[in-house]
Amino acid sequence: MKLYSHVVKHDTGLAPNPFHGFCTSAVCTPSHAKARLKVGDWLIGNSQKKDGHRLVYAMQLCDVLSMNEYFQDSRFQNKKPKLDGAPEEQCGDNFYYQDKDAKWKRLPSRFHNDHASFVADVGKDFAGRPVFAAEHFYYFGRRRVLIPKELAGVIWAGRNVCGKSEFANAFVAWLQGNFKPGILAAPRDIADHAGETGVMITGPFANGIAQIKNQESESLTRSVTHTTTRSRGCG
Repeated sequence: MKLYSHVVKHDTGLAPNPFHGFCTSAVCTPSHAKARLKVGDWLIGNSQKKDGHRLVYAMQLCDVLSMNEYFQDSRFQNKKPKLDGAPEEQCGDNFYYQDKDAKWKRLPSRFHNDHASFVADVGKDFAGRPVFAAEHFYYFGRRRVLIPKELAGVIWAGRNVCGKSEFANAFVAWLQGNFKPGILAAPRDIADHAGETGVMITGPFANGIAQIKNQESESLTRSVTHTTTRSRGCG
């Protein structure tokens, strides 16, 4: 069993997404870094230094999927974004997929809604990223907690995922001995975006950044009377 950690800068409910019975990490640092995680490993996120590196979430993986597998899997259909739904439905992270010609597309979403985020999420090689899922998880959200000093080795202050296998057993024992699994509080930065306007990129994109930039530019031209949607970070 290994433990990997990363910094959660924006706790919007998108990444990680703790709703609908699973905690998932589909469009954030662990996926972008292609973390070598396996079923049974732990993925945790801590807040930034100015917030005391507190624990935002911890999840034990039950599955590692491709983006296409995630999009099609019946377990995760509720994680597809609903623009006019409740805030926890709007921040669904299951919106990337490939069409029959292997061109990338995405469902409309107010999150990661620009070409740079698209490339970061699917990769510069357009090969797609791994999606990590867990049924057994602890999501602290706005009630994030301090990690004991003796377990400070699990904290990662940089931008990339870091393996900390030597601390895994002690950390898990502390976690399971002091908290009940599940959603313990709402995401700190979750918000209602149902009333927002503006274009949303959807694809298809074959294998070039220029395609994404072109669609984004054309969409903005068609919507000069609308408010441009700002891309939101994930963590």
